[in-house]
Amino acid sequence: MNIIRRMLIILGLAFLFALAIQPMAPPGLSAAGNERLQTDGSIPLPPPEHPRLFLRRQDLDELRRKIGHPSVKPIWEKTVAAQKYANDDKNLEKKRLAFEAYALKYLIDDNPVLGRWAINLALDYFDKVTFPPKKDVTRDIGRAITGGSIVYDWCYPLLSAQEKKTFIRHFIRLAQTMEVGFPPVKQSALTGHAGEAQLFRDQLSMGIAVYDEDPTIYHQVAKRLFSEFIPARNFFYLSHLHHQGDSYGMYRYQWEMMAAWIYRRMGYPQIFSAHQGQLPYYWIYIRRPDGQMLRNGDCFNANRSTKYWAEPMAFLLSAAYYQDPYLFDELQRQYTKISGDPLFELLFIDPDIPTKPVSELPLTRYFGYPMGTMVARTGWDTGMDAKTVVAEMKVGVFQFNNHQHLDSGHFQLYYRGGLAIDSGIYQGDYEYGSPHDVNYYKRTIAHNCLLIYDPDETFRFGRRTGLVNDGGQRFPNGGNEPKTLKELLTRDYQVGSVLAHYLGPDRHRPDISYLKGDLTRAYTAKVHDYQRTFLFWNLKNERHPAALIVLDRVTVAQPSFKRTWLLHSIEEPEINGNITIIRRTAKGYRGQLISTTLLPAGDNLNIVKIGGPGKEFSVNGINFPNRPNPRSVTDESGAWRIEIAPKQTGRTTLFLNVLQVQDADVKERLPVSMVQIDDMVGVLIGQRLAFFNQTGERLAQPFRFTVPKNGKGEYQIAITDLTPGQWQLRKDGRRMTSFHISSELPLAVFSGGPGMYEMIPAHTDPSF
Repeated sequence: MNIIRRMLIILGLAFLFALAIQPMAPPGLSAAGNERLQTDGSIPLPPPEHPRLFLRRQDLDELRRKIGHPSVKPIWEKTVAAQKYANDDKNLEKKRLAFEAYALKYLIDDNPVLGRWAINLALDYFDKVTFPPKKDVTRDIGRAITGGSIVYDWCYPLLSAQEKKTFIRHFIRLAQTMEVGFPPVKQSALTGHAGEAQLFRDQLSMGIAVYDEDPTIYHQVAKRLFSEFIPARNFFYLSHLHHQGDSYGMYRYQWEMMAAWIYRRMGYPQIFSAHQGQLPYYWIYIRRPDGQMLRNGDCFNANRSTKYWAEPMAFLLSAAYYQDPYLFDELQRQYTKISGDPLFELLFIDPDIPTKPVSELPLTRYFGYPMGTMVARTGWDTGMDAKTVVAEMKVGVFQFNNHQHLDSGHFQLYYRGGLAIDSGIYQGDYEYGSPHDVNYYKRTIAHNCLLIYDPDETFRFGRRTGLVNDGGQRFPNGGNEPKTLKELLTRDYQVGSVLAHYLGPDRHRPDISYLKGDLTRAYTAKVHDYQRTFLFWNLKNERHPAALIVLDRVTVAQPSFKRTWLLHSIEEPEINGNITIIRRTAKGYRGQLISTTLLPAGDNLNIVKIGGPGKEFSVNGINFPNRPNPRSVTDESGAWRIEIAPKQTGRTTLFLNVLQVQDADVKERLPVSMVQIDDMVGVLIGQRLAFFNQTGERLAQPFRFTVPKNGKGEYQIAITDLTPGQWQLRKDGRRMTSFHISSELPLAVFSGGPGMYEMIPAHTDPSF
């Protein structure tokens, strides 16, 4: 049986892999258009004409029209104004802007004099430019190569044979100093700097520009793109979520979009899966009303000088490529000024896209395999006083390392301030790979997750050994990044699986957003079985807008292994019995979270708070300090957490916590209580009642429960973990309705008043 199961899993992965690597044409585009141009059987080839990099001759009339548009004219003026830097030898980057401007003007005006200026300036630039060793210098080197490639391609008819050789010599010389190397065989195809501009723009640009003289350059770059980089992205694009998070995800996505545009302009309309166009929606959904985002992964956005976090080029490129009115609407908020690289804005912006407000979007969105995340909102209003709740519930199916954290099962809650937060600092006194980074920030202990402490467990991050034992999740493959998609799928990078998800009853404005996952594989053999269930309730009540139920069932290898449930906050929590209150009142925020712990219960419950000066980032009594970058205006690294643990444990432990949010000055809270009926455990909060199977299995037998009278009208009731098939609902012995339950949607949701209810599966009732 195990062999058959393994074979089915392998066949399923193979099917998904095959699906992932197939390019899909977006609406209005035909992938058949790719056949018009010659290929070598594996990669599309540059067309036999110039210009062909970023634009072609047939695009010039549209560009001439576009630069007269009121919203584009300032970009055009800034781009061509750089011609004034032609003689600036003190700042060679400005000279680069100058020769690009002359090359553009040559195309627009068809004036060979301007083209010669561009060539002469570019050759002078490459004779003089040097790149002293510094962090991330590859980005500067690559931009230089791209600038030279633009002149080479756009001014091609004016180049002499010797000038072509000189350009190519400079291109290769500089490319060999890049992190990915040349030929570009270094670094991972899924993570790291290779997934930025190095291949997706810079070396690809030089290969396209010089293809007539040296086709091997293009083939070396493009073959790796099409054999490794594009299939890898088509795989994780299936989730509509970038695994590198709120900051690096947006930044790296723009380069993926740049490559898509490069090929479209050459006549290949869709080299990536059409799922690519959906990735920006994740960043729309995690946008907080104050303009920031829920943190996810290594977050450099927290150091932005503006509170409205933005990566406008990512939205500009995708909105124009996919003609998406919602992405274009979001671009309007991000695009507050012309960037320092206006040429690409000019080339790709489309000012004529109609806009649709993001407020029309559904309130909850599920981002599925291979990531497994759900973001639920109660609205789209903005501002510090906005009443919108934003919640993220994460299973986490694959862990890619690099800027991704060990946070499978993590959740966050924002309401008038960050309440349940993602803690730690990315850029401060210490950055990537620092003791703070590898012992705290990236680790499970910095997140609202579960710790299982095996005193003999060891951790390493790549070559870094001897990391502190936080009791958290493992670094897949020892923290080494997967080099290829095959390595991701065949090694131990899968850390979880989504067991079920649900949005409803109204999918556009759902009352319930439900996600359940198996997180066993996120941990080492210290964990035998671990399921976490989220149920977010949009209460649609101004004073009590939302609640999140979190149920954990964990079975460990040894009863002595301590289990700890974590909840992080910015301000000091207040603990009163089984109630924890977290407020966010500084810097103009006015939110409050009330967490009620139902399990462990009574004398078996222990809740402690950890934090404050000198203990903000404490792991087993050792603090790993870090201070935010002094230019940061949005630091929310947190200084506190609560730890919930049972006093007596067997091998299996249940945690059940109910988190409700409200304004900081609201004193009354919704009453919360627990109901246990056989294997089912219920949560009653206000007029909502939810049942879960505490065994971790699906319920297959009739289930009876009573809804009490309280004089407040009907209840909304959710029964989860039902076995697939037909179920009948009865109240006080009378048939009410029936439900079809599937393996992916194991919920029955309905409304009803006080009385005795029965849920009956068809296989137990002949009269069904």
